[in-house]
Amino acid sequence: MTLPRIHEARGLAGDELGAISDLERRVVAHDGGRLKLEWAGLRERPTDEVHDLLAWDGATLAGFCGIYQFGAEPELAGAVDPAYRRSGIGSALLARALALVSARARPTALLVTPRATESGRRFAEAKGATFAHAEHHM
Repeated sequence: MTLPRIHEARGLAGDELGAISDLERRVVAHDGGRLKLEWAGLRERPTDEVHDLLAWDGATLAGFCGIYQFGAEPELAGAVDPAYRRSGIGSALLARALALVSARARPTALLVTPRATESGRRFAEAKGATFAHAEHHM
């Protein structure tokens, strides 16, 4: 399988938001839990810089990574379609997101993974991430 094309989005159009929503449904149906994609923020993304990375395989969104800035440390959250996992998409999205964060003079970022899913934890560990803290969803 060839790596899907990664699009660096400056703001998100309606069709992109729809594709992200469809991806989220597929991932949650497969893994359970919930994703922290911050929909209010996704709908209002500024267009001055790249905040979102979308991995497209033709018309199918195979993966997504969003960069969020709530405090001093950027947060990265996203997902890869279960049918596309273990193909390098997550690694490519993470590497590009970290490069963008670094270019913004941020030395580190939080990689947000759902506690209830094994795949997110394994991916983070494989990338050398260490557990920092947990949040409770209310």
